[in-house]
Amino acid sequence: MKRNYIKIVASVIILLSGLTSYAQDDHGHSHDEVGAHDGEAASGIFSVYAETKKYELTLKHEEIKPGQEAEMMLYIADYATNEPLSDVEIKMTVQEDPSVVIDVEAHEPGIYHIHAKFPDAKSYAISTNLISQRNGPDLILLSSVQVGVAPLQETEAGHAEAQHTRSDWWKYFLVFAGGLGVGYLFLRWRPKATAVILVLITCYTVQPNLNAHGEHGADEDKTAGDNVFIPKETQFLFNVVTQPVSTGDFQPSVELFGTVIPSPSGLANITTPQSARVTSLRVSPGQRVTAGQVVAVMQPSVSLSEQVGVATETGRLNADVQGAYAELKAAEKERNRLQSIADIAAKKDVQAAEARYNSAKANYDALKSVSSGSVISSGGSITLKAPISGTVGQFALATGAEVMAGTTLFSITNLEKVYVEAQVYDRDSEFVLDASKYTVTCTNQDHETTEVRIISTASEVNPSNQSQKVIFELINPDSEFKIGEFVTLHAFQKQSSKTRFVPNSALSEISGKPVLFVKESPEVYVVRYISPGEDNGTHTIVLKGIEDGDRYVTAGTYQVKMMMLNQ
Repeated sequence: MKRNYIKIVASVIILLSGLTSYAQDDHGHSHDEVGAHDGEAASGIFSVYAETKKYELTLKHEEIKPGQEAEMMLYIADYATNEPLSDVEIKMTVQEDPSVVIDVEAHEPGIYHIHAKFPDAKSYAISTNLISQRNGPDLILLSSVQVGVAPLQETEAGHAEAQHTRSDWWKYFLVFAGGLGVGYLFLRWRPKATAVILVLITCYTVQPNLNAHGEHGADEDKTAGDNVFIPKETQFLFNVVTQPVSTGDFQPSVELFGTVIPSPSGLANITTPQSARVTSLRVSPGQRVTAGQVVAVMQPSVSLSEQVGVATETGRLNADVQGAYAELKAAEKERNRLQSIADIAAKKDVQAAEARYNSAKANYDALKSVSSGSVISSGGSITLKAPISGTVGQFALATGAEVMAGTTLFSITNLEKVYVEAQVYDRDSEFVLDASKYTVTCTNQDHETTEVRIISTASEVNPSNQSQKVIFELINPDSEFKIGEFVTLHAFQKQSSKTRFVPNSALSEISGKPVLFVKESPEVYVVRYISPGEDNGTHTIVLKGIEDGDRYVTAGTYQVKMMMLNQ
């Protein structure tokens, strides 16, 4: 009885060993089957890729039947930036049969509809001639356009694999019978020794198989999420933009925080010189006016003697304007003299002369604005004119309203040139003064400009935090920066070093580690874990993780990350 029991146990062990080994072989065979269909989309769409250093082409089509009109989609992108290319002249020719007529129709930016009839069921190569104003001419070959071949659907692949498994039942039967036969013969002669040998063989067979599967699973876990397939149309939709890695000049910078303030000639308050009644309003809130334009007419509410006093005060103001003009000319002459000998003159003297000139000009502009703001006519009425060109601000004033002397009716703002008042600490002051370039960015990074220059150094220190106020002039032609807006200013050092760096917009994080998303093929992106270096506020040095020529994502980074994490 005991001997029969051992026979049964050993036979079962041999059977399990054989089945496990066969299952392992069958598992590898299944992977080979799946690998045979690389390049076909799961949705049953063929994709053909071709690229040069100028263009990147992606041709997609469903099953093409011989002799029937086929509709294909052609996606054309810039090779370096991945941006869709519009207005591309395209001429396509079938190499195997030049008589095939191919019609190209522009659909959306970078997307073209292709129509053609292929006579035979075989693989075709399409020669594509491209000409665009941006990238110039190029010739690209789209090979392996399959005609008469149905792409393998995902459900069909699973069904075929299931049929394959069910059709191999006879192999399992042979393994089962062989295991029983071998077990019976061995157990008949050496029961105990054979049992030990069978146990060892089983451990040797099953354990490596489990280890093999375990290692395979570990590899899958290791590589899972390291790349993502993004269809070309999705890339265009989310505006995924790339840039090649290259080595360039990296400039260290100092980050400052500031506030936008009006320039001396950028803000004018329209005030009434005496108590009066508004008889005519010539402007409305938000209206654009030019210097000298009449904005309001008022009727004085005081006697003629008081009007004479106002006229006398106006004459004094004109004298102040003349004095300010003389000071401006003297300051300008001294500034020009020191600038002509800047290579030998003391830097602090040059800066002091520049500050004197700016102060004199601001004083002259302010006095001139006030003096030209109102005119008393012979009839006693007061005509108010715009001292500067700009936009009228919000006001609540109606015709017929009585206003007191010195009342501000409304303001006019000119944002074409504004100032930025920034706080600079003593340890950074020399760096900021000697910087070769400045940039100003708004807090939400919607707009940025490099049209910035320093115009006034600090003349006093804030006792609360020991910071210094430095004034910068900012050219603002589109009026993107508003008065009172908080901004970030970067002062870049003159020295630079050749190194590999990327814009901060390209950087992301996965599990707390900095990464870049690199384009591996037209529709595949991979994760590259990097070692970041110095950050100058706009760019970061990459010490390790990418190579020259890699195309990394600079726009649409968040969308690529979400698609990678959610796949």
